[in-house]
Amino acid sequence: MNKFILNHFSDNLLQNKRLVLSISSLIFLTLFIFYIIIACPTVYWYDSGEFNAASYTLGVTHPTGYPLYVMISKIWGTLFPLHSPSGKIHDFAYRCNIMSGFFGALSCALVFLIFTDMFTGNKKKTKKKKDTGIVSSIIDLKHDAEDITIILIGIYISLFIGIIPVFVSLCTISEVYTLHLFFIMLNVRLLLIWEKMPEDRKSLVLLYTFSFLYGLSHCNHMTSVLMAPLYLFFIIRKLKYKFLSTKYWLVPLLLFIAGFFPYTFTVRMSHNAVSWFPIKDFADFKYLFLAESYKNSTFFNKNLLSNLYSGFTGWSLKFLKSQVMITYGLIILMAAGVFYLIKNHLSAAVLIAGGFTVNILYFANYIPNNQDFYLPVFTFSVIFLGVFYIYFYSFFIKDMKNQIKLLSSSVFAIVLAVFLVYQLRITLTPSDRLIEIGGKKIEGPNKMNFTAAYDNARRISDTIPENSTVIFHGDTMAPVLYLVNCTG
Repeated sequence: MNKFILNHFSDNLLQNKRLVLSISSLIFLTLFIFYIIIACPTVYWYDSGEFNAASYTLGVTHPTGYPLYVMISKIWGTLFPLHSPSGKIHDFAYRCNIMSGFFGALSCALVFLIFTDMFTGNKKKTKKKKDTGIVSSIIDLKHDAEDITIILIGIYISLFIGIIPVFVSLCTISEVYTLHLFFIMLNVRLLLIWEKMPEDRKSLVLLYTFSFLYGLSHCNHMTSVLMAPLYLFFIIRKLKYKFLSTKYWLVPLLLFIAGFFPYTFTVRMSHNAVSWFPIKDFADFKYLFLAESYKNSTFFNKNLLSNLYSGFTGWSLKFLKSQVMITYGLIILMAAGVFYLIKNHLSAAVLIAGGFTVNILYFANYIPNNQDFYLPVFTFSVIFLGVFYIYFYSFFIKDMKNQIKLLSSSVFAIVLAVFLVYQLRITLTPSDRLIEIGGKKIEGPNKMNFTAAYDNARRISDTIPENSTVIFHGDTMAPVLYLVNCTG
């Protein structure tokens, strides 16, 4: 037993890949099981019903079409071996709801990996001590007090993100936002790994992989483009003049474009049973791809400054306070975390602080009262808090003895656990305060018994004569669209 402890808890815990990956896997499993338990058992209101119907029939949703999400959820909803606990004929919608939880849990696991990556390599690797018994194992653990604290805080922020009310709500229904967050976290993780690698063949393969995946991410949600200047700056900062070589810009560019391949299927998909409109020519495709119906909500409008001010002060800060700061309440801690991140890990700051900035500015101008768009913002905010906690904790324990450091880490772990339980209780406790998404009041995060959308849609669909032409209007009719086309 003591040999196992020495081998797996060395003087550099953060450099033990097996340990770090094991913890991230446990984070994923814990959250995924939690989301399965509280997932909506059937079709849900608004866009969820449309996504379910389009996925089932391989159609095209509202702009930008979301072809990657449609394809993935079609495969998942068809093959995932799980039946709805309510016993009604809507297993496909339930399975797609579970898929949101899957990518949400994966995103939180990636947050843990990104967070520990930022602190890996800060300490020089020390020589392992001879195995002299269980006592020496405990002493080695004491020398790892700082690493243990980093791991504890990494676990805490990953789980904390996973139980934020709006995050849980989006992990229990069919929506594109958890897959969108997954791509952002995956791409950030790949770049942080790539930065530390020597410039060899493996490094080049990883850069090419990132380029393709980044292109692919736009087929799920086009706001992935917001991260483009940050990714480009990050890559050029490492490569410098070598970036001018075709293998570093031309090949990645071609792979990035190749990542858009799901859009090549949208013309055929648009003529299936459920589609926003049939694509007949290039103008139709351009209208879908560029989401031209939303052009007045982009950065290129005359009301940009007033929109940014009202959106940021009226909604963005409100969301941060209500969702991310519900336990701590002080945005100043987040700002301190940004400062420490820039000071100690500029590369990570470019991606994380930059990602926070471009996302919050865009959505404050676009649809400021839509919380689900802010998922990357919430996630980056909690990472900032985690960074602050690390440096705050390190400041107070730097002159302590090893035994006291280990004891303080234990006490800190208990405090973090209490905060998590408190946050989970707030998230799951029924209340009159409903979650607001897209300007609409919806049910709280726990949707394990929610069938109102299905029941209402079933009452309507049962009155529709056979072989009728049905014209739908409004998001609340989307569950009817699903029932009529997918369940009979």
